[in-house]
Amino acid sequence: MDGSTVLRIATELKEFGNKAFKAGDTELGLDKYEKGLRYLAEYPALVEGDPPQVFQSIKALKFILYSNIALLHNKQKGYREAEDAATKALAIEEVAGPERAKALYRRATAKVALKDEDGALDDLKEAHKLAPDNAAVTKELDAAKKKLAARKEKEKEAYKKFFS
Repeated sequence: MDGSTVLRIATELKEFGNKAFKAGDTELGLDKYEKGLRYLAEYPALVEGDPPQVFQSIKALKFILYSNIALLHNKQKGYREAEDAATKALAIEEVAGPERAKALYRRATAKVALKDEDGALDDLKEAHKLAPDNAAVTKELDAAKKKLAARKEKEKEAYKKFFS
């Protein structure tokens, strides 16, 4: 298949996944997003005769699919999978700004659930730099700071108790 065909099919699968998610079917949404990624894997590099923008569009779509997969895994409480999918999205360096902030937020959400407050805080700080007006990022950043402070206070008290 040429790049345009792969892009068209994967985009249709993303749209189908979006509809399933909006209808409340996260399992079907995940299935369609992952199938879209499998199609994109068939086009790992620019093929002779394809316009360069096709490859850029494929990378952007891959980012969106990974980010959406992270969202749905978070919704299903599959936090390791969500963290992994968001990390794969963030490995696509060409995507920046609010879209990158969204993937960072989704990875941070997974990290909080996995009790990695330090990692979540790092992601949320970076997301806040990219999207300072994003209320969800700001709220989660404040919550992560409080959780980290509470954990450190608890560790400090345990340390005092142990050595007294």
